Order: sequence, then C-alpha cells, then structure tokens
Amino acid sequence: MWQRWNGTSHVFEKSDDNGSSWAPLPLSAATITEGVLSDSRLSGNIPRTNIANTFYVGPTSFTDWLQINRSGSPFILFQEAGVNKARIGFSVGVLSLADGGGNALLTMGVPSGLVSVNSAGPHDFYYSHNGAVAFYLTNQTNGTGAYATYRCGAGGVNLYLSSFSPSYTPSGYAMSSSAAVYTDAGQGLTITAASTSGYVRFFLGGSGNANLKFLMAYDGGFFPNIDNTGYVGYPTNRLNLVRAVSIVPGDLTFDNGWTVTEATKVGIAESGLAFLDADENLVAFVGATGFKDISTISYTKTTKLARSRMPRVDHPSLLDPRKIEANGE
Repeated sequence: MWQRWNGTSHVFEKSDDNGSSWAPLPLSAATITEGVLSDSRLSGNIPRTNIANTFYVGPTSFTDWLQINRSGSPFILFQEAGVNKARIGFSVGVLSLADGGGNALLTMGVPSGLVSVNSAGPHDFYYSHNGAVAFYLTNQTNGTGAYATYRCGAGGVNLYLSSFSPSYTPSGYAMSSSAAVYTDAGQGLTITAASTSGYVRFFLGGSGNANLKFLMAYDGGFFPNIDNTGYVGYPTNRLNLVRAVSIVPGDLTFDNGWTVTEATKVGIAESGLAFLDADENLVAFVGATGFKDISTISYTKTTKLARSRMPRVDHPSLLDPRKIEANGE
C-alpha cells in the first residue's frame, strides 16, 4: 500500500494499486495523541463546550439525574418564545412557569413548596376523562399536630376545609379523626343548591343509599328520607323552644309519660282524642260533642311503639305543604 499527503485537500491518501487510484486514508481517533481539533471540524450533532447547542430531534433521555450549573438569575430550563408560548425557569428560590415574554404565571417556592398563581383568573385545572379526575391534598403524617387544610380567601375573609389525623390533639372545632368547614366571614356561611327541583342531602353513618337520612327541599322543606325515622333533641339534650305555625303530631307525649293520641289508635271507633296515663290506660276521651264517660267506652290498650307503626290516616284538611303553597292557601 502506498501513502501520500495531498496538499490540495490536506488529507493523507492511500493507494492499493501502486498509485493508479488514491483514496483518503482512514484515521483512528484512538491513535491521535496530540493537537486540538477545531470546532469547525466537528459534526453539528456533537454538543460543544461554551457554545449554544441545538438538539433538533428528541426526546433526549438520561439514565441518571441531570445537573445543570449556571451562575446568575434567572435560569431558563425550557423556553418557546412568542405569543401564547411558555417557558420554565428557575431563579433564586423560585421555580416558575412563565409566558413567552417572561411573565411568571405559576411559581413554586424552593424549599418552602409555596405555590402561587401570578395572573388574574379564572384559572382551571382540568382533564377530560371518563372516570375520576381528582385533586388530592394529603398530609401523610399521623401526629398530634398533623392535619391538611385547603384555604380559599378574598380580602382577608377565609374559608377552610380541613381534615385532622387520628392522633391530632383536639381543640375547639378541630377534633381528631374528623373533617371541618370553618370560615371567619362576618356574614357567616352560605350553602346554595340553585336548582328549582334539587335537594340538599345528608348522609350519616356511611355513604350508601341506606345512609341517606335527611333531605332539605328546594321549597324549604326538611324531612327524613324514610317515614317515621329520626328525632330532634335527646333526653339529656333538649331544645329550649320550638315555634311553628302548625304542628301535626301523631302521639303527643309529656315528660310525665302521659299521652294524647288519636282515638283510632286505641280501638275507639268514634273520631276524637284519647288521653292515656303513663301505663297506657285510658283516663279521658273527647269527641265531637265533648268529653265522654270512659266507663261506657270500649278501647284497646296499645303501646307507643305499636301506635308508631300503625298506618297513618291523615284528615283531608292536612294537605301536602307544597300543595298549599302552590295553591296560594
């Protein structure tokens, strides 16, 4: 094999046919031990030091974490300039998402973790998905001071939605293993169900259909989901005063155990009211013409529980309150 230096192309050439034809002599980079190869001799696909490098094809993957060292502020990690474009940047203590003009839209403090929205709203967090799209705020610690809270505020007025861990030390409304809604608003708290045919529903003891206990109707009514269930007050926790325009009781029982009930519930055919003592004995009866001699009246002794399970027979005058309102009565 013959070799020569080509002074025109400035490369070494070789000939395998005794000089009839020449071709560039391949060089192995492993054998180069001195000298510096200028950047102009490098391929554009090779990243170089102290010069801007552009990668046209991605994604670029790293099998380990990436460390970028840069002095000064801000440091732009990614930028796509222009109208409605975005960039991700990092300055001292702040990671930011900005528009193409460098105006921060969303910032997160480092290491505080404080996230701030830096532009006028409204702002939406959304994803289209035929399933749960959830936003989680979680404190994974179960401790005496561990809780998570979401605060919504405007002009110094705040609403807090909080969850307290099982080991939380109770104080006021903040109780362990509980959740709470709290506001310091001067006008209090408003719950609105704007539909003209909807309800506010109260589930207790669980979240299934059987746990729907009470409903508040769009027309102002409040009633149990199942007839003859629920109660107001407790033997040791009573209301001080109840005011109402109309009260339609079944049995009316007093603290001494005496009861006023409908005549039919103790087997008296005549329409009227039966007065029973604490042992459910008939002690008086009043009908359409006044009080009657109970010695002449035949009745059946019944218990409060038995009477509560008897079919209700409403007088025609006891209209559904929603019908009364609709008829303007």
